[in-house]
Amino acid sequence: MQGCVLWRHGIVFTTGFSRFSDRQYGVWDEKNLNTPLRLDTIDSSSGVLTPFYDHDTRVVFVAGKGDGNIRYYEITDNPPYCHFLSQYISGEPQRGFGVMPKRGCKVSQCEIYRFYKLYATKAICEPISMIVPRKSDQFQPDLYPDTASPTPAMSAEEWFSGTTRGPVLMSMKTGMTIKTHRPLPLRATESSSDKNADKKYAFLSRETRADYRPLEGSLKTSSSTDKDLKTSTNLDTKFQALQKLWGCNVKNMGDNKEQCSTNSSGIESERTYTSTKNTINKLSITSGDSPNKLTSYAMQENEIQLLEKPSPKTESELRRAYTAQCEELKLLRRQLLIKDRRIHELEDQFNQLKTHHK
Repeated sequence: MQGCVLWRHGIVFTTGFSRFSDRQYGVWDEKNLNTPLRLDTIDSSSGVLTPFYDHDTRVVFVAGKGDGNIRYYEITDNPPYCHFLSQYISGEPQRGFGVMPKRGCKVSQCEIYRFYKLYATKAICEPISMIVPRKSDQFQPDLYPDTASPTPAMSAEEWFSGTTRGPVLMSMKTGMTIKTHRPLPLRATESSSDKNADKKYAFLSRETRADYRPLEGSLKTSSSTDKDLKTSTNLDTKFQALQKLWGCNVKNMGDNKEQCSTNSSGIESERTYTSTKNTINKLSITSGDSPNKLTSYAMQENEIQLLEKPSPKTESELRRAYTAQCEELKLLRRQLLIKDRRIHELEDQFNQLKTHHK
């Protein structure tokens, strides 16, 4: 005979065999074991029945060795004390069962019990869940009252001394903490001020590295002109240099201040400079004008440009410097042509004077 004690209700549930080798179960009062409260026959198989009791739901699961099914009954305090609910049927016979503790069941699936079935003919361990069908996946307080926790209620010395105490209960609701006697490792924690100080010292101890990355907004874009660069460094533009060259700022200073001042628009300044430069080129090519005067003007303009040009730093400035050098070479070639023409003219005049005196 095998049995399990229903410790909350003072009832003992047993399984065994009758005189006629029928399997049966009995319900007994723990204070009077002479007469059973109920005795009922299950079947006539030869496998030994093993009861498993769920203290929270008051359900007894009965499984026989070599059987393929699991029967479960509900225990009550009033007669007939035991009510058959249903059974789990399987075609594979079982050798034995293991049970998951109640705190390991899935609350969201309304799982109240879980077996681990060992097959009798195969090397397989199959989990079998006993689930109460509910439409909602929320926590069901009627299915999950406070259950036994892993914390022991008393020590061994207290038990040997005769102390009686109930188990320490815990809630199955999600988010509840469970206190155990598992040793926890001691982790040294540092205050935030110490961590910040260590980071500061580590930063100050590093070697200083120069950062040559350009700042945003301080770089000159490829569309910037020489006028913008000279204006930012308080240098005269080409148009102002030409005005000084032709004497616009010397003569009639009081009458023509607005006419001789630099135009605020960069586009107008470039147009004026371009038109003035084209005029100089036309005058320099014409043989009737005085080449010495134009050459001196061109040399003065070239010197002003060389003095005012800043050293190129970016790729766009290098391109503009290259273009300016090409323009200077063209200007020097024109000056050489003018000098050659002047030399030829002087030679012709010298020859004419020489023949005239003869």
